[in-house]
Amino acid sequence: MLDPSDSIGQAFFGYRILTAFNEPNISIKPSEKPIFRLIYEDYTRCFIVTLNTDKIIVKNGNMVNYMKYNDSVLTDLENLHFGILHLNFPIIKNNKKNKSAKRQHRLDSLIKIYPILLDAKYYRFLLDKYYVLSKKPFVYIENEIPISNFQYRKLINLINASGYWKLPIYNRCSNPPTDGFGFTLEANTGTKYNFVESGECLDGSTNFTKACQELIKYAEVDKQIWVDVTDRNKNDNEQ
Repeated sequence: MLDPSDSIGQAFFGYRILTAFNEPNISIKPSEKPIFRLIYEDYTRCFIVTLNTDKIIVKNGNMVNYMKYNDSVLTDLENLHFGILHLNFPIIKNNKKNKSAKRQHRLDSLIKIYPILLDAKYYRFLLDKYYVLSKKPFVYIENEIPISNFQYRKLINLINASGYWKLPIYNRCSNPPTDGFGFTLEANTGTKYNFVESGECLDGSTNFTKACQELIKYAEVDKQIWVDVTDRNKNDNEQ
């Protein structure tokens, strides 16, 4: 299961991204045909690479102006609550897993004063209010690349062999950069569904990142984005 903080992030930011790029939610029901969707995000751009049985659809756009935050729309109390929840969500009363007794004591005190901080719906309300969609229509580029059955099977075999179906939902890295990127690979085959999220990792390659990078190459955007450190190092040496 997703960590609560990751879960609300997907529910809020993930939904906003799918809406911006006119992408369907493929987790609701079995797909009529297998579909694999890689979503790459950094602080300025988003790429969506969708693998179908006969083609790859690539969408990319600049996310900087899509969603803006506005401090002035929150009341003073809401601003206080938003700052607390942004750093501590989910707040749990008497959390034994919290390594800092001082920090937990502070959170328990805040809960007594503001019990609404325990309500996840309240945090979602603040997110919706704080982040405002741009009034300008969001514009993205879309490209379609035909692929052969052989190419499709090669990509599927790489994904299957990478251990993708047994990976945890969120793959944390022991050596992340300060400012990096995040990406997800989501799959709906009609008989099973899977979702794996990862981030930039400087520790080295994995079979999973290599499989995702191969999909990026087939999508012809490997000169613009990368998810595998070995591939990035190779591109850096070529430049």
